[in-house]
Amino acid sequence: MPSTNSSVTGVEGLYKAFVPFLIGCVGLLWVLVAGQLLAKRPTAQGPDQLRKAGWGLASLAGVWFVIAANPTGMVSSLARSASRPLTIGVLALTVGAALATRFMWSRPVAQHFGTTRATIGWINYLLDLVGVTDAGAGQGWLTDRSTALLSMVVVFAWMQFGFNTVLYLAGHQGVPKELYEAAEIDGANPWQIFRRITVPQLRATTFYVVVTTSILALQLFDIVWILSLPEAGGPGFATQTPVLTLYLEAFRENKQGYASALAWILFIGIFGLTSIQFRSQRDEASSGGLS
Repeated sequence: MPSTNSSVTGVEGLYKAFVPFLIGCVGLLWVLVAGQLLAKRPTAQGPDQLRKAGWGLASLAGVWFVIAANPTGMVSSLARSASRPLTIGVLALTVGAALATRFMWSRPVAQHFGTTRATIGWINYLLDLVGVTDAGAGQGWLTDRSTALLSMVVVFAWMQFGFNTVLYLAGHQGVPKELYEAAEIDGANPWQIFRRITVPQLRATTFYVVVTTSILALQLFDIVWILSLPEAGGPGFATQTPVLTLYLEAFRENKQGYASALAWILFIGIFGLTSIQFRSQRDEASSGGLS
């Protein structure tokens, strides 16, 4: 009997989750079909009504799903989590980092110091102070085709640096201390210890960092979208990433089929790159390169 009751409970849970999900997918499918029809006939009334009906159906399915998922317990759980100091601190740091990124690269800084220099951004202001650039000249890091993509790369590396540092610190704490003690007894210098012990012992961590960072770089969207506005991917397509291209083709040009093909190509590329990295790691481990 207990197994029967658990089976019934599982079926009911699956029903509550699957039915609104299926209805929501149908509504979104209507929206996609309506978008294709509107691309061919922008003034047609039928496709526009179909799109509105699709959004309404998907919204009702979402509300149905939330109600079926015990909203009282979910809301109370979210309220408890949001009231924790750690959660508040993490949210504050996340929002602060995003605002600092935008402020550092594009906010007029000179006005805060009571000067008339037309310097834009903290980096230009510091370069101006040390005399690298002419007073008030200011390099257009995000508006110049030659530096826009480099600026995006620097911002992406800066945002990933902290998390990857934590990973390396955690991996370094797992290195046996006996290895360092034995190396010091044998008379190894710091460079030899780093090269012969630290780097090989952190090879698994390095492999994880390289894989995850590569995937994030290929999926880059938010940084480019925020920093390149009002011309997404600009200037002159200099910062257009694969995911940004996918988004523009799907939701601005209404080419969902072409965007789906791009998504599959991106998936195959990421999967192939990850497979090559896994194969390389396995070959090093089998040949004794990974200690």
